[in-house]
Amino acid sequence: MSEVRYRVTGPSFPGLADLTAGPEGVVRLRHETAAGVRGWTAEPDPAVWPWLLDALRAAGFPDAAPEPPVPGGPLCEIRVTGTEPAGTLVVAWPGGGASGRGDAPGGPGGAPRGSGGPGDEPGGPGDEPGGPGGSAGGLGAALRILDALVRQVGGAALGERGPGVPDELPPLARRRAPEPAASSGSSLSGSTHGEAGEPSGEAGEPSGGPVSGRFGVPGAAAFGTAGGRPAYAVSRPGASFALYGLPDDEPLGGAAVTDAPAHALALGSAGGRDLVATGGDDGAIRVWDTADGRRLHAATGHDGPVRALAAVGGLVYTGGDDGRVRVWDADGSLGAMPDGHEGAVTAACAHGTLLVTGAEDGAVRLLDAADGRLLRVLRGHDGWVNAVAAREGLVASAGSDRVVRLWDPATGEPAGALDGHGASVTGLAFLTVGGRAALASCGLDGEVVVWDLGAGAPTARWRTGAWAAGLTAVGGGARDRLVSAGDGVRVWEADGTPLTVLSTAPATAVAAGAGQRGERVVAGFPDGAMRVWRLPDGEPGVEEAPSQGVTAEVSRVDGGVTALALDGATIVCGTSSGTVRLHGTPGGATVVPTPHSGPVTGLAFDGGLLVSGGLDGTVRTWDGLSGRPLRRLLGHAAGVTAVVTGRVNGRRVIASSGYDRTVRVWDTDTGEPLLIVHGHPFPVYALAFGRTTDGRTVLAAGSYDGRVPVRDPVTGEDVVVLGGAPGVVRCLGFLGPGVLAAGTGDGAVRVWRLPAEEPVAETRLTGTPLALSPGPYVVTQGGVINLSTWYPG
Repeated sequence: MSEVRYRVTGPSFPGLADLTAGPEGVVRLRHETAAGVRGWTAEPDPAVWPWLLDALRAAGFPDAAPEPPVPGGPLCEIRVTGTEPAGTLVVAWPGGGASGRGDAPGGPGGAPRGSGGPGDEPGGPGDEPGGPGGSAGGLGAALRILDALVRQVGGAALGERGPGVPDELPPLARRRAPEPAASSGSSLSGSTHGEAGEPSGEAGEPSGGPVSGRFGVPGAAAFGTAGGRPAYAVSRPGASFALYGLPDDEPLGGAAVTDAPAHALALGSAGGRDLVATGGDDGAIRVWDTADGRRLHAATGHDGPVRALAAVGGLVYTGGDDGRVRVWDADGSLGAMPDGHEGAVTAACAHGTLLVTGAEDGAVRLLDAADGRLLRVLRGHDGWVNAVAAREGLVASAGSDRVVRLWDPATGEPAGALDGHGASVTGLAFLTVGGRAALASCGLDGEVVVWDLGAGAPTARWRTGAWAAGLTAVGGGARDRLVSAGDGVRVWEADGTPLTVLSTAPATAVAAGAGQRGERVVAGFPDGAMRVWRLPDGEPGVEEAPSQGVTAEVSRVDGGVTALALDGATIVCGTSSGTVRLHGTPGGATVVPTPHSGPVTGLAFDGGLLVSGGLDGTVRTWDGLSGRPLRRLLGHAAGVTAVVTGRVNGRRVIASSGYDRTVRVWDTDTGEPLLIVHGHPFPVYALAFGRTTDGRTVLAAGSYDGRVPVRDPVTGEDVVVLGGAPGVVRCLGFLGPGVLAAGTGDGAVRVWRLPAEEPVAETRLTGTPLALSPGPYVVTQGGVINLSTWYPG
């Protein structure tokens, strides 16, 4: 059987990522860490297999002479069997910046990050070989394709927001699905799982991905009040939460809305009501009234990146992996369209009140943008849809079957099929050429075709570069030009004559529209940057247009740009972390308060305020009663592991910790960052505010290595550092002034009287401690335990 196997260890792929691809149309990925093994499958684009083999042959595989591996550094292994060029090669994983990853424009590593200079002329038709590999030398072209497949098949679980080079290529694989993984296999010869000197798995867990088993046992617990009496909530397999009264452990109710247990719980009170909040792998935050068990609200969004985006009339329509189309305004979510696709939504556009979407199920849906009503479902594609476009009386769609299909939106009947691309079609744009209606399409191989819609035949064909991710038209119909995005952003005449290079950096999305001083072109980049150029009226020269370019915003904290749209003067941007941003609003850049785009890992109440943290790296605040989103706090470079609220010098604050090994303190009311504590060798999994015996406020942080630094939350200075014994710190709680308890993953509970560094009491439970409170109580999945028998206080 023919197969390419790629195994890589490194800071962007914690643990071992093991990818296999073959000509049969399936890509398999297995991800091994100390926490376990996960697996996924996906369908690659039909062109991926020949491109990958061509890139390996061009590199001289397996006889390429790479840079020698750095001792203890990340490695990658490429093994080809059953086809030429067969062989095995183990090399240092370059991570995108090292030599040997490609040194020619259009290939991996060849294009500089940032805007291209005025002298960077685009190549003419046929100047570059098609496919994401480009013309790069060395193994760069092959590594670029393989790394993109690992990221796209693994998704957020493999660090889409992590360190290393962001994924610069268009989607090479679709229809991603989890797969039960086999038992752990052998490691790469001579490799280390993660960076030298670090354990993999929990200590290096990336943002994204399921958190089940992250501490060796799923579930969560929290203390608070219910019905005016002390109570606790605990999450178990098969139940989102169960609620019990204290001290008699009386059952007070519960809920089971998902198959998996919640991984975050909080009890609080707002508006005279006692509330319980849950969060888990599905990214939803649900809040119930404990008095009657009624669910008050459920904040949810797309489970992952914004895959498609359209905007019209101040409303934003987004599509994601869940197959739903969601509607937003600047204040947050307005809900989801009632009818969804049977796969990820991959394309969207709006024309007047018509909203058009395409998806991995191959269907094109026409919806009324005003009320969400499904108008028609158009079927005809043999494969997934990558692009849609609409104009008066006509809809176009295209995707992996390489055919551009035209539709009458009034009847849903086919209006034509344009066949001529040699690879999947990735972009569509209506335009006018010589007074005649035309349609431009671009492909994954970098080819652009302009079609005369009356004749149904191509009028021009050329190659933009190594690949194309999107296409848009500028000119307003008088003299339309085209702008392509892929391994650069370039402006073309409709006959393929190159006009302007706006950027030589790989771009993931492009949009254009009329402005007060000429046409605006907006491009999005995989590092999160978004750049805007103004093309002057008339023919732009190569020297002229880049001098007009301005960077509207560069943001590397909420993921790479995945989709763009213009709504009048407003630029709407979707990202790989699920964020929706509005640029050009009266207040500048507005981040739409979307829910978490991945698992929720921490919850805390502060009066009527609910605070959440997620593996998307964000901390968010909500109105506990209504669910209205309030703030989105950005700063963590990886997933958030815990959140807690407290008071410091009379000020309401939030503390958060993350896989980036930092502890951060924020002003609750303004969102202002007040403190960042670095220096943790491993992630922190538990936080607690408390007081010393002299009334001093302190913040305790429990780490993977069992250490519990207790700090001043204003200065960040250590008051005392406790613990260090084996066992991940799972929970913390102040049992009274100066009395701190810690529960660890090995079942131990230890109590210290600050500032003494030795515990004054210790016991071992049969279950994992999930929460601690004065009483003193501890909760495991088996229920509550009164600790007063061995710690009388």
